[in-house]
Amino acid sequence: IGTIPLRSSIKSHYSLGGELSESLFSQFVPQFIECHKKSNKSSRVADLLGWDATILPLRDSFVDVIISDIPFGQKCLSTNLLSVFLPSLLYQCARVLVPNGKMVLLCGNFETLLNALDNLNNRSRYLSEKHAGREDDGGRSGSDLEGMESVFELPCDSVFPANIGGLVAWVIVVRRGKMTP
Repeated sequence: IGTIPLRSSIKSHYSLGGELSESLFSQFVPQFIECHKKSNKSSRVADLLGWDATILPLRDSFVDVIISDIPFGQKCLSTNLLSVFLPSLLYQCARVLVPNGKMVLLCGNFETLLNALDNLNNRSRYLSEKHAGREDDGGRSGSDLEGMESVFELPCDSVFPANIGGLVAWVIVVRRGKMTP
């Protein structure tokens, strides 16, 4: 929930962490406050919000970098639930990331994540082609991802394994695509 924002705030970047679970959120808040007291900084450079990652309360093209430990299929969600969750999560990440923004994701199964990224790109291409050549539809085209060459640049910048307490995990680094002129 908040380890990443706390660590990145040391570098004087504004960081934001979020969590859906109230119990996890409330457990971490005291640690977060204590860390801020120790930092001797007059202004906060990290915050925590309660949010659902599939409905992020952030403006479009607002975030430069997303660093996240997404739910592991074997610990937090079943593979079926993960395959339902990932498209919504990745859509929100694409929406809030600036063009060329970067995502660094820790996951349990890189193939599921790469497939979800590819599916989002394919959906964006389909919607762009479907609406190509039509007159202006008054903004009712159905997706703010239209006009993207690709939502995410694939292949990814990197995919590499990591050992997390004996569990095999994967780190995936991917960039958001550019808007077409």
